Amino acid sequence: MKGLSKVTTAATLLAAIALGGCANHTEHSVPKPQAYHRIQLPDSVFRAISLLNVTLLLNSEAQVDTSTHTDGEWIDVSYPQFPGAHMYLTLTSTTPHELSALIANREERVKLDIGNSTTELTELTSEGEWKCRLFLNRHSVTTPVHVLAINPARTRLLSGSLHIGTSANHHVTPDSIAPIVETCARDLLTTLKQISEQ
Repeated sequence: MKGLSKVTTAATLLAAIALGGCANHTEHSVPKPQAYHRIQLPDSVFRAISLLNVTLLLNSEAQVDTSTHTDGEWIDVSYPQFPGAHMYLTLTSTTPHELSALIANREERVKLDIGNSTTELTELTSEGEWKCRLFLNRHSVTTPVHVLAINPARTRLLSGSLHIGTSANHHVTPDSIAPIVETCARDLLTTLKQISEQ
């Protein structure tokens, strides 16, 4: 009888361990990885606009608003798919004397927006002989893309940046806006490659 008691005690102990392993541990469950809504991205189809005799290729699906100001032509590019995201560009015609100061001003603006974050720089010469730079900062959630294009022969300057409105949502992360940033950087790179002057 003594041996049976030991067997029963061992069996009871094993059953208790097995039941403990089957218990519902909802308070220790692992959350699923966070996912973001899929965004319908604009196609890579472009149309030409002309301002100050400068031809710019912009995405055909984008809404483009232009206005004339004392410092040049303002170009507001927005996509229906990306509410709150705008590419603000300025096309300026200046003098050889003022061009250097204007470039320095725009470069300072880029530095202030970027801060100490790692930034990708793409430099190219367009088909129209413009000297172009595209700055891509994948860590920024407000101004992740900047452009600067210069035609020194005719003292023209195209500058601007992508602005993403995040004031309504303080939980925006670089991953959540990555499709917007990639699309706008792609389109601005096309603009820079093709920029020309008549």
